[in-house]
Amino acid sequence: MEGSSNELLWFNLPWGDGAGHVSYLIIAISYWLTNIYWLRVTAVIGLCFEVAYFVIVSDALYTGIAWDLVFIAINLFHLARLTRERLRLRFATDDRDLLRTMFEGLDDSQIGMLLNSASWHKAPAGEQLTVEGAPVPALMTIAAGQVSVAVGDTIVAQMGPGCFIGEMAFLTGSTASATVTATYPTRVMKIEQSRLRTLLVIDHQIAAVLHRLLGADLAQKLRARNEAA
Repeated sequence: MEGSSNELLWFNLPWGDGAGHVSYLIIAISYWLTNIYWLRVTAVIGLCFEVAYFVIVSDALYTGIAWDLVFIAINLFHLARLTRERLRLRFATDDRDLLRTMFEGLDDSQIGMLLNSASWHKAPAGEQLTVEGAPVPALMTIAAGQVSVAVGDTIVAQMGPGCFIGEMAFLTGSTASATVTATYPTRVMKIEQSRLRTLLVIDHQIAAVLHRLLGADLAQKLRARNEAA
């Protein structure tokens, strides 16, 4: 009987150790991931292996199993939310490639979060999207069409798809530095400044990437303006 117990123990331990090593290896890999979606997917897989490890090794590790199930539930909740945000971008078939290019550095779920806070506006030719000296309630990005940028009575630039409108006002909190007018029917994505600032507090990676992109866009516009002067 004793030999049989030792045999059973010898049979179970390698399997238990193997499940334990796999679970901790996967969880360790999740710590290296910067994409929050795949980090949570990997964490759930690692935690499932850890539950299997606890079940195999001992019947008394109910506390560890219970907490692992709590952690799995939390990650699954956030995965469901992130999946929903990713689907927003998948359904935006006409703008998907442009948005991925414009918001380079963000994953699909983070771009989906921006889309969730945004609205689309079709501006006919001649509509003023910003007026010099007036408040700018939203940050805009051009998806299609063309706009002119005027300072005083002088047109200083023309902008097309992929360009931001109102980035100076958003970054500085000031009024519009130029009047932007649609020269052709133009479609823009608008995000109210108040909603965008809230989103940037929630997701620091979106904040870092967006400020980098806006800074680069602004620097390019200033350089083009100086060259044209």
